[in-house]
Amino acid sequence: MKSVLLLCSIVFAYSQSTENVLKNIWSFTGGKSAFEKARYISFDWIVAKDGTPVKVNHHTWDRYTGDYVLSYTSKEKKKIETYFNVNSKKGFTLIDGTHSEDSKYIDEAYESFINDSYWLIVPTKLEDKGVHLSYSKENELDILTMSFENVGLTPKDVYKLYVTAKGKIVKWTFTLENGRKGEFDWDDYQTVGLGIKFSLNKISKTSPFAIRFENVILSETIDRSVFKYTQN
Repeated sequence: MKSVLLLCSIVFAYSQSTENVLKNIWSFTGGKSAFEKARYISFDWIVAKDGTPVKVNHHTWDRYTGDYVLSYTSKEKKKIETYFNVNSKKGFTLIDGTHSEDSKYIDEAYESFINDSYWLIVPTKLEDKGVHLSYSKENELDILTMSFENVGLTPKDVYKLYVTAKGKIVKWTFTLENGRKGEFDWDDYQTVGLGIKFSLNKISKTSPFAIRFENVILSETIDRSVFKYTQN
């Protein structure tokens, strides 16, 4: 009986510690209620190698309807603009202005939405359905280990967030479903709208790459003309 009580107290302590870290992260980020007001999110997701951009995706998102626009320049120097809905996964693409119904662009755009937005807004995703968190501590940093249950495109990915006592995420490490590992410091925190603060520069500690964000906008209001090609 004593061992059972001890185990229960440890689980409870970890649960309380996890809840405290989540509260701290939300407080540092700007608050759950503030983020819930963010209907419109727009950002440039940039992969930089040795400081030079090698990939730039421009994202525009209506969180309330799910309408989305992803645009970028392909390796063939073509302008790709995919208009779709993240809930229905229906839409189409303009390639240098020419209409295409090729579903591969929808699939690629949806994958970019899942991946690229996660790098930016992961502090707001920790309590999503299917996300499992476990707590540990290393030196003076709290650590939340994230695993997943049948959610996302790669549910076997595992992430570790290293968090200060004030709720600032200073780095994350990950082991992806394909076996690839990474470790990125989180830098350049800025308030991007509605009092929400995100890290706009993630710097790899094991490679010459960084993930940067530019032109980040969070807003309650939205210009629906951006989504003029969508059906909603």
